[in-house]
Amino acid sequence: MNIQTDTNSNGKTILGVIILITVVVGIFMFLLPKKDEFDGNNIKATQQQAQLTSLKSQLAKIEALESEFSGGEVTKKDFLYLIPEDIEQDQIIETFANISEENKVSINSMSFGIGLEPDAAINMLNISLNVSGAHQNLISFIEGLEESGRKFKVETLSVQILENKLENMSISIKSYFL
Repeated sequence: MNIQTDTNSNGKTILGVIILITVVVGIFMFLLPKKDEFDGNNIKATQQQAQLTSLKSQLAKIEALESEFSGGEVTKKDFLYLIPEDIEQDQIIETFANISEENKVSINSMSFGIGLEPDAAINMLNISLNVSGAHQNLISFIEGLEESGRKFKVETLSVQILENKLENMSISIKSYFL
């Protein structure tokens, strides 16, 4: 009788180990496919968090600019015209073409480069412009830039007098956008 009890005990132990192994394997088979789904959801959440952070940063810039310009004569519509949300190079080219035509100035060359204003963290477009014309026409061209409505900042200006009493002017300009 003592021998039978040991055999039953060994059988129950083996059966218990087999059930335990089956349960562990079953858990892994159930959870392993869920791990890929979890990893995919985790990546999506990380991307959405980065996008949210970027949007909050842009919102903070806009709110800071809004509070800086609130209460004055400048309305939000005027502000977005002065400093638009996009680069709008085509509108800048059109503005320069109109101003040069109005003031009888020839645009010889124009180039663009994107930069970042370190103090205000506002995007800016660096513009190099080379124009030629009579002295007074060039002055009128610069005044036309000031009155154009868009925010332009003339950084450098150099003038070369040509033999035919015309002048060639190189201008470095900054235009801002959000």
